[in-house]
Amino acid sequence: NYLKAAEASAKDDTVDADQDGVADVKQIPLEELVKRKVPVVLKAVDPDVVSDALAALYAGASAVVATLRVHFAQTLTLGAAIGDTASDWVREPATATINRMVPDEYAKFVPMLVKYATRMLGVALAFAIARYAAAAHSAARGSQLLLRAGVSIGSRTGCLSEEQLANK
Repeated sequence: NYLKAAEASAKDDTVDADQDGVADVKQIPLEELVKRKVPVVLKAVDPDVVSDALAALYAGASAVVATLRVHFAQTLTLGAAIGDTASDWVREPATATINRMVPDEYAKFVPMLVKYATRMLGVALAFAIARYAAAAHSAARGSQLLLRAGVSIGSRTGCLSEEQLANK
């Protein structure tokens, strides 16, 4: 489909309807060029193939969104668990300290405040950990791609011997 569209577009690029020696596409503004090229491309492509390609793009985008939602939920869950663990450690001293600062009628809310404050801190910590884990993974993956490309280039250009390539 892409080749058919590119061929039709290239053919359209040679049209000189006003016969002034300059192709029409070189003389029209961008907005007109888009209006001219869209029908050219649509006539050249197979709509079933375009539909299949759009369906694949939609499926891929949906998978990315689902993965991000799952990752987000996992990070929230980890953060809540970290916060609950921290709450167990700090509940008594934090409750005693905060109770001295708030009026007695609000003292009943202090344990809940401590619990949710530690959960919020746990979630913040979990997102920070996730960010650093993602950065480390990206760095490792990027270096792996760089090294593979370097070996490939070294192999093609003859900079690496067969012995060196065998030891990779």
